[in-house]
Amino acid sequence: MTKLSNIINIDLHIHSSESSYKEKKGYVDESNINNIEILLKNLNINNINMFAITDHNRFSYELYSKINKLIDTGKYKNVFTNLPGVEFDVQIEEKKPSCHIICIFDDKNKEKVENIEKVINNHLLTKPEEFYTRSKFEEILREIDLNVLLIAHQHKNFDNPNGGPKSISNSVTNLYDFIQTGYLNALEYQNANVQGIIINCLKKINTNVATIIGSDCHQWEYYPQKDKNTRQKDYITKIKALPNFDGLAFAFTNMENRFNRIENYNKNYISSIECNGNKYNLSNGINVIIGDNGSGKTFLMEMINENKLPSYYEKLKKQNNIKIEKVGVPKIYYVKQNQIIEQVKEGELFKDSDLYNEINSISTFKSKIKKFAEDLIDYIKYNIRIKNKLDEINNSSIHIKDSNSKIFIPKGKIDIKTKENIYINRKDTISEIVKEIQEEFNNNKTIYSGFKNEQKLILENLNKILSSLEKDNKKIEDENFIINQIIMSINLFNNKMDKNRTDKEKEEISYQKKKENLENLIIEYIDLIKNKPVKPMFPEKIEGNAKKLHGGFVFVKKARYDNLDMKDIFLEELFVKDVEYENLFKIDTEEALSHDLNGIKKLEDIDTWYDKVDKFTDKYCQVENYIEKNNNKNLLGETPGEISSVHYEFVFNEYSNKYDTLLLDQPENDISNPRIKDDLLMYINQIRDTKQIIIVTHNPLLVVNLDVDNVICLNKNYKNELYIQDGCLEYENDEYRIIENVANIMDGGKEAIEKRFRLYKD
Repeated sequence: MTKLSNIINIDLHIHSSESSYKEKKGYVDESNINNIEILLKNLNINNINMFAITDHNRFSYELYSKINKLIDTGKYKNVFTNLPGVEFDVQIEEKKPSCHIICIFDDKNKEKVENIEKVINNHLLTKPEEFYTRSKFEEILREIDLNVLLIAHQHKNFDNPNGGPKSISNSVTNLYDFIQTGYLNALEYQNANVQGIIINCLKKINTNVATIIGSDCHQWEYYPQKDKNTRQKDYITKIKALPNFDGLAFAFTNMENRFNRIENYNKNYISSIECNGNKYNLSNGINVIIGDNGSGKTFLMEMINENKLPSYYEKLKKQNNIKIEKVGVPKIYYVKQNQIIEQVKEGELFKDSDLYNEINSISTFKSKIKKFAEDLIDYIKYNIRIKNKLDEINNSSIHIKDSNSKIFIPKGKIDIKTKENIYINRKDTISEIVKEIQEEFNNNKTIYSGFKNEQKLILENLNKILSSLEKDNKKIEDENFIINQIIMSINLFNNKMDKNRTDKEKEEISYQKKKENLENLIIEYIDLIKNKPVKPMFPEKIEGNAKKLHGGFVFVKKARYDNLDMKDIFLEELFVKDVEYENLFKIDTEEALSHDLNGIKKLEDIDTWYDKVDKFTDKYCQVENYIEKNNNKNLLGETPGEISSVHYEFVFNEYSNKYDTLLLDQPENDISNPRIKDDLLMYINQIRDTKQIIIVTHNPLLVVNLDVDNVICLNKNYKNELYIQDGCLEYENDEYRIIENVANIMDGGKEAIEKRFRLYKD
């Protein structure tokens, strides 16, 4: 067994006849070395996978060894491990009562285990009321010289001075302070209600100490009862760990992740990875892939997800004979490295879902920016026309004279001009508004059902305005048509008369034309000045977001222009460097205009600049979409780390019906360590017993603090040959220890491990 797969049941408080000196006569006599199989049979029936004989201040190596030999026969298939243990009577503080502390020892060094009995016999207690002082107790542990787990009895509230004999709270002045020293690894209770009391006490000091129950069985025949007169407990301690000392140690250092786990009934998952002929089984819980950069971690994720592989991955797959095996047909949800933030920026996060509302102001933003650009150019062109007209006047070469000529020159005079049609654009604009409003009402009848009279009034008034504009437009068009016909007729008459002019008449007519032309230039200049358009104003900030609530989350679509002052940006991207906004309205030559517009060299290329305006609006209409969540204090989802964190919470919970296996490639990217510890680990833990999770990570928090079920240490040599070492955190064999791999491979791995473990050892 290398990975965490099954939940194991443990009982670390069983007595034998070795405790007889503390008990009433004959009470434990039948629980002896000759009746071991009675105990093992009952342990097997009750599915106790790991246990310890913890006699009062005694240890029998002979009993310990015989139990292990019987377990090794395989006769008791549910019983895996017997750990060496002792229940000591210890006075922690002077003038305080003694308490019971169970010691569970590391069994890897057989010689030192055998020496436990000798050490205790050298300091033997012979009377039931005797106990060890704390210093003597610690001296004994130093002489035994084995890693040890200390489990103290606590049968009451920490602050309760009564009841609970042999409780640790009787032996110390302030149990809260004592717990925080890390001296103890667990507290043992004997009643389910007491466990709740102990856990509430631990909350006061924000300390997570393991709480366990043992049978305290003295008469093996009646296991799991204490004896024939005690009713059977209806619960046992369950942990997710390898059935050995290291597994127990890991469980005690992370109660939240190792205790009270449930079986994972996910029927569809990735079962194994085969590499170079070796099969590596995966857990149906949390698996992490660790290794140096370039070791092939992402390659494995792509293989598992069955993505089309690039050629260099295909070569790696073939060279190492990589195969992925599955149970059932797992639905896979794959979050690639940096995918979340990239999808946010591209507006691709949950793109095909109905989790977002559309942004309604995009067309408004585009039209306002485009209209300002057009109005600005029109305004400048008007300046140019005024400047050009003034130059024409100044450049006119005519000498005004008194005309005494009595020559009658038949000539048609044109003193009428076509009128500017100021109604046509407004007519078209109002017409589009009427159509849009009508479509809005028709497409959302339910929403506007209570406003039928208001709808009718709005459309009636707009249609009245539209009708008036259409009439004014038609009147101007008709008048201009008649004026145009008159001008054409007069021009035709003058052309015919010019053919029959005398030289004197031609000279007079030439003078009259110059004079009339100057008069017209002056009149036109005055008209231009008088009818100069209003200076266009750059659009105000426009709100460019849409929010939709779903399942406690806020799904946000946000355009780049959202509440952004675009004036300086518009100026910077569409005009040459250092052009000031107010100076745009003073431009009065084509050369100056074409020089200041970004991307064109002459005014004839103005359409190219308008294309740049369209690209500008497209750029700032690009949409991000992301998730926010209100945590009662702050709205989370504004920074990349917050967005990633909230995204994972949604995926792990609300979105969990979409997948059986979740692949996460470096989910720690953009997320701070505090948020990983406070949020990401919690979200993953919520689904660890219902989904299969496979994570590629460089962050030791996602290995050590998450207490994963399986670690895949991936290595690749210079020949591109892959090799794997795998197992749960406590797994070790003759070649490697997983915990050492984590410490050596991962930056900060050693520090993360040291923070987690506070085991008592001299």
